[in-house]
Amino acid sequence: MKKPICCLLVHGFCGTTNEVLPLYHALRAHHMPAFLVHLAGHDGTRQTLRQSDRFAWVASAEEEFLRLRQRYKKIILIGFSMGGLICAQIAAKYGCAGLILISTPVFVVSAKGVLCEFRRSPKGAVTRYWQNAQRCTPKAVRELMALLRATWPKWGLVQAPTLIIQALDDDSAHPVSGVFLHKHISGPSRLCYLAQGGHRLLLSGQFNKIYRCIRQFVKQLLQASSIERTSYAKNIR
Repeated sequence: MKKPICCLLVHGFCGTTNEVLPLYHALRAHHMPAFLVHLAGHDGTRQTLRQSDRFAWVASAEEEFLRLRQRYKKIILIGFSMGGLICAQIAAKYGCAGLILISTPVFVVSAKGVLCEFRRSPKGAVTRYWQNAQRCTPKAVRELMALLRATWPKWGLVQAPTLIIQALDDDSAHPVSGVFLHKHISGPSRLCYLAQGGHRLLLSGQFNKIYRCIRQFVKQLLQASSIERTSYAKNIR
């Protein structure tokens, strides 16, 4: 007999499961079955990343999704950054109980966000950008942009209730991405903006606020209540 519901968390580009680990632990602490995906090529080395591509990244998550679908009646997909693009591909193809998009890019790189990142933590920003440069490859960037473009027509095929979480000072996913997703996803969606938090929201000081929003969304899904499609954006304060 299948179990009722679980969450599948997908990390971002050139990242690891550490990016979503705080949410994974929080969900499990509240007795929600949660699972992590380690995307192909994302072991922290340039060589391995160079040998993978966008199709392998999507396949990694899709295989885990199909494995979980044999054990659970419903699956909530949670994607951080590029992980949100991958979750959208799966949601459009198979459907899901709910979709949570965190710092998911439609439009990339915000100059304002980069400046905010340096103002908030100059040393931390330099360290992060340097680490990303060490892990990333030109081919991987091209694959990311190809995945982003390939996902554009998929947003209109997403029927699942969707929660979109976006920071206004995001230096990687332009904040206007959240508005685009809210308008173009076919299913009921809710857009939650944060004034601060940067790109890696789940590792920021805003985590508790974000988790409250996610818990509320998941609770509504569990209660099978509809999430109205509205024209407003809720600000998390």
